[in-house]
Amino acid sequence: IDLAPGAPDTWALRVSSDARRGAWLNVEIPASARAAMDPRDMRLELSSLAGLPAATPPPNGAPCNDCVEVIASVEGAGGVSAGRPLRDATVTFRAPLTFTGAEGSRAWFECRATSEADGTVRAWLVPGDYDVIIAPPGAGYTTSVLRGFRVRSGAEQQRGQVFSVRSRIPVEGRALLRMGAPVANAHVTAVPFHDAYVAPPCLDDLDMRLLAPRATASEATTNADGSYHVDVDPGLYRLLVVPLERSGYPATLGPPICVRAQVNGYDVALDAPVEVQGTVRDASGAPAPGASVEAVVRIREAGARGAVVRVGRTAADGEGRWTLRLPSSTVVSP
Repeated sequence: IDLAPGAPDTWALRVSSDARRGAWLNVEIPASARAAMDPRDMRLELSSLAGLPAATPPPNGAPCNDCVEVIASVEGAGGVSAGRPLRDATVTFRAPLTFTGAEGSRAWFECRATSEADGTVRAWLVPGDYDVIIAPPGAGYTTSVLRGFRVRSGAEQQRGQVFSVRSRIPVEGRALLRMGAPVANAHVTAVPFHDAYVAPPCLDDLDMRLLAPRATASEATTNADGSYHVDVDPGLYRLLVVPLERSGYPATLGPPICVRAQVNGYDVALDAPVEVQGTVRDASGAPAPGASVEAVVRIREAGARGAVVRVGRTAADGEGRWTLRLPSSTVVSP
């Protein structure tokens, strides 16, 4: 495998005998481990799960030796769909594996399945304990996790498990000016921010560690009194408030917040603006009217991947000139 320039420092091998079945062995190898390895001589040794010769075909049409067919169901745990089956939910069964490779490497088995029209989900799994991550379709429910789901040995089939997902978590507050005046009609985005930190305390909880990388952004608009309401997945966030351009204030990022349950009173005060001006020119030096100009900021701790957030956008005038009002608390690169 040749990795292209710019490939991430940490990457994973995905090994599967049949990719259509949605099951893989994953081996993650951090950059620190690869430095001590000979990349031309990496060996993965796989043994038969049932202790049988690898060439022995699995019985009863199963995809692997000693597999158990797990038949479960997915349903909503709250809201108007409480107790109803959910179709098209993605269910991921994940089990850690012992890997004696380079220091810092880790391995796990992962099997993904999608629920059917009646909420039924089917997967072939070897006996053992799994973390189960349930990602429902649409925005009404949040991704959920069930730890310690046990697949028992000694049976060809295991039934009866119900995987429940709950409604997304509400976050409420107000967008304000420094003097406390409300900011109406501002665009509010809850931005997942776990990638900006190496080891945030928010992710000390094992469930949060599994759920935070699956969080997605949520948006809303502030009311006349500056209030907003967004429904989010569990995870680590920062709130980006973008006021109307004529307000004279810049986009502002609120402080980090770890969302495990409903949050009230998460207010964001807009930064003092710093005005930045310039001119866009083409390769010949002539002004470029109508050119799009954006300002983005990448925020991260040393060693973290970081999160990129757009904090300003405008268009050049007829002479290529542009002006942006940017937050004074952030270093940005247009």
